[in-house]
Amino acid sequence: MTLTYFSFLMAVIWSSLIIILLYISRKKRLLIKSFGISTLLALYWFCTVRLLIPIELPFTRIVEISWGVNRLCKMLFQDSVSILGFDIPIAHIFLFIWVFGSVFSSVRWINQYLHAKKRLLSCNNNYSKRDFDTLSQIAQQFNRKLKVTVCRNPSITIPMGIGILKKTILLPRFHYSDSELHFIILHEYTHFQNRDIIVKLLIQLFCNLFWWNPIVGLLKRDLDQALEIKCDLSVTEGLSKSETAQYLQTIVNTMQYADGNYKQPLELVATQLFNRNNQAEILERFKIVAASQSKGQKSRFSHLSGITVLSLIILLSYSFQIQSSFTPPDNEISEENEMTPSNTFLVDNEDGTYSIFSELDGNDHAKTDNLNIIYDMINQGFKVVHKGA
Repeated sequence: MTLTYFSFLMAVIWSSLIIILLYISRKKRLLIKSFGISTLLALYWFCTVRLLIPIELPFTRIVEISWGVNRLCKMLFQDSVSILGFDIPIAHIFLFIWVFGSVFSSVRWINQYLHAKKRLLSCNNNYSKRDFDTLSQIAQQFNRKLKVTVCRNPSITIPMGIGILKKTILLPRFHYSDSELHFIILHEYTHFQNRDIIVKLLIQLFCNLFWWNPIVGLLKRDLDQALEIKCDLSVTEGLSKSETAQYLQTIVNTMQYADGNYKQPLELVATQLFNRNNQAEILERFKIVAASQSKGQKSRFSHLSGITVLSLIILLSYSFQIQSSFTPPDNEISEENEMTPSNTFLVDNEDGTYSIFSELDGNDHAKTDNLNIIYDMINQGFKVVHKGA
């Protein structure tokens, strides 16, 4: 397994291509209808891992292309720019811009996140026994017990879940019916069970790292929607059609409560019951939940088919690699560093062997008793000196 510039380029191409195809298939709900949301999430994770592990495997077939690629490689790896008296390869300049952009994006996002978190925590929170009792009843439905708190916050108008270590469900200061409160808390608690906030955090860091690739932003947006769909399906699993209708009505009612003055905290890693700025995504969630109720759960065959498709895509992405017809030299040897008769000579060790001594570094580079090599070097002008001379 090797890491090269070309293997990285192939990782970018494959990941970007699959993300675009996923976006198109999700909009038409083709992939979800055929294989379910789990396969879609697995493909999203594959795109992420494919970019983070851009390696060339032993079975990877190299496809050499000279048209355009050779010229590009020469520009990146052989041409240089003089900066403050230093000749810096263009590839190193791009690498510096990438690293600087990643650090800048991460620092800016962390600053915005801390500002948003401080803004939420500075608000006076109300603790309701009714909210706690509802949360306790919901927690009993899950095998994995989590330490989650619930409180009211006047600075928000949409229910949300925040925190990785200190998990908290924040509710607006609206009066919800018992049914609405149950489904809202159940939705956010399910997000915690699915570890969705950790996923969102990792994807945000991934976006900061590959800030220069606009397709990565599309991945983040689509993954957020896929997590919401998965949560909806988890909540409505086992519910009757009337209960599912109540759950969807809860989302509609909460959207109506949220109308008015609303300002979402900047860059807060959290899960929300809905995104009021995108009605099309909410409609998509409703359609998928309704379809799951009418058609039932996906069969085991569908899941196996999804795994098979995913495996084939993985193998295909590593099966071949496009690169130039020549390998960019890592260290180009200049004439000044080349061993020539003017700086290198043969040393007769007086035991039938000869050593090749270079004045460039003052070291013996080889020791041989092959007369053909010795005579050939003498014919090229290399001098012979006796040991100790």
